[in-house]
Amino acid sequence: MAMDLLFENETQLNEAVIQHIIEKNLKGNRKAKTYRLIALLVGILTGAAAIYFGMICTAYRQSSVIIYTVALAAASIYSFYILYRNTPKNQLKFYQNAYSKELLLPRKIKVYKNVMYQSAGKNHGEYRLYQFSDIESWENFFLLRYEKSYVVIDKNGFTKGTAEEFETFMEKRIVKNC
Repeated sequence: MAMDLLFENETQLNEAVIQHIIEKNLKGNRKAKTYRLIALLVGILTGAAAIYFGMICTAYRQSSVIIYTVALAAASIYSFYILYRNTPKNQLKFYQNAYSKELLLPRKIKVYKNVMYQSAGKNHGEYRLYQFSDIESWENFFLLRYEKSYVVIDKNGFTKGTAEEFETFMEKRIVKNC
């Protein structure tokens, strides 16, 4: 039994849509916010403990306390480094450098009844339509939420079917995670 091709699309992403996706991912990432908060608390607590042990060290001149003081100071410095590295500004730079070149490749998308195939250069992806959790219309693109990322489709790139038909088709198949 052959599958019927319902939609075909050729998409060329630009820097603006990549920037939009990266910012959306960073804003909604609760784990990253929690991680930064924990790094801040660990940095403050280990820094305070290093100061306390440093004062004990100068008062009693014990070598074991010196080791604790140095270890706590190192842990505090490392925690603040992790906090700095995971600020939204630095994460944005990282994601831009890591993904921009790969995402700018032209991609071809074929949509069948229950599956979508995407190819970009040497990379190929297969997506089950029921696994998409959201569809968003942004400028000239559809952003289809798939697990923790997006499949981006150019509204003007349809060579089979139309953008309106595709949006209606996908809205019927998307599982809303309430």
